[in-house]
Amino acid sequence: MACEGTANDEQITEAIMMRVVKDELKEVKAEIVPPLPEQKPLDAKDEILTSQLAQTIKIIGDDLVKHKTLNDTIDGFAKKILGNPKDKGIYQKLVMQVFADGNINWGRIVVLFYTIAKLSGKMLLAHLPGPVTEMISWTLNYFKEHLLSWVLKMGGWICSIASIACFRIESLPSLYPPEHSALPVLGITLFCGIVLGGCVVLWLGKGKH
Repeated sequence: MACEGTANDEQITEAIMMRVVKDELKEVKAEIVPPLPEQKPLDAKDEILTSQLAQTIKIIGDDLVKHKTLNDTIDGFAKKILGNPKDKGIYQKLVMQVFADGNINWGRIVVLFYTIAKLSGKMLLAHLPGPVTEMISWTLNYFKEHLLSWVLKMGGWICSIASIACFRIESLPSLYPPEHSALPVLGITLFCGIVLGGCVVLWLGKGKH
């Protein structure tokens, strides 16, 4: 089956990001979770793809928790936001730094989702719902403006399955702002042996009906 990106990929992007964020926030008390961006219903095929990719990113995220450098970086940015919650530029720098060298790949997109979810959780635990809403909305807009065209060029989210199921992130640029460039560059190598054959079969089966 040939991959072909569609307008649905924008909606799928929003759905995946929100599911990853909501999974991170499931342990947070409901009363401190702010209203999150509403999502339009997905059709049956897109729902299958979205659910499987969100679950796969969660599994990868469970492994990324073990990578101290990445999580120390996220903690550093969280402290900066907590110190100045009105400064929107802090998390914007973090997001842009992931793709600062212009290199986009599925692995970095997974790291982006993981990072936003972790930051959202830390902000809510500190009872700062405002930055969470702004951060998610800004990141979704950033994705649409700077990353979605790459996703479509790659054939859309359906073509991400193999790469995300077993991907490698090498020489990921430091997530620190340029003024901290002297700090060690973050390099993560991650092999994820997740089998998504069932998802692909189910997807193809649905497509025949």
